[in-house]
Amino acid sequence: MSVRALLIPGSVLLVPGAAGRATVLAEERRAVADAVDACDDTLQAPGVRCLVAARGERPLRGRSRPSLGAVGLVPGDLTWASPPGQDGAAAGTAASVGLLVVGGLTAVEAVDVVEAPTSAQIVGGVGDALSGRAAAAQVVIVAVDDDVVREALAALVADGALDAVVDTVLGAGQKDTIPAGRP
Repeated sequence: MSVRALLIPGSVLLVPGAAGRATVLAEERRAVADAVDACDDTLQAPGVRCLVAARGERPLRGRSRPSLGAVGLVPGDLTWASPPGQDGAAAGTAASVGLLVVGGLTAVEAVDVVEAPTSAQIVGGVGDALSGRAAAAQVVIVAVDDDVVREALAALVADGALDAVVDTVLGAGQKDTIPAGRP
C-alpha cells in the first residue's frame, strides 16, 4: 500500500468565503488547490482512500462533517462544500478546513477524519483507519499543519506506516517536498 501525506496550512481563511467578501490567502489557496489537483486522479481512482488528520480538542474518528461554527461561520457563508457521505459528528475547525479543502477541490466519495489533541492519538487513529477498512492500494492523507500533526507524520514515517515523503504546501504558490521525519 502506498500512503502519502499532503500537509496544508491550517488557516480557516483557506476556505473561500471565510473572510466574507475579502480576498485573503489567495496564493496559499492556489498552492493548496494545485497540490490537491496534482493528486486528484489518484484521489478519484477506485480503491483509493482519503484521510484528513488534524489536531483537535477531543479524539474523533470516522466520517465527520465539517463545521466552522466555532469561528462564527455557517455553511451558507462558504463556497466549498463537504465531500459527500460526511454525516457523522461535527469535526473541529482544523479538520473541517481539511474536509472542505478536499470537498471543494475534488470529487472524492468520502473522507475519514482522524482528529486528536496529541500526536500519539493521531498516530493511533491513522493506524486504525489504515487497518480498519478494506485494503486500499493507495491512501492520501490531507494533514492540517501544526506541530502535533508534524510530529505524528514523523512517527508514521518512522513506523513504516507512511511513505518517507510528505508534500508540504507553502504560501506564494510554492510546494516543497520534505522528509516527514524533519518537522
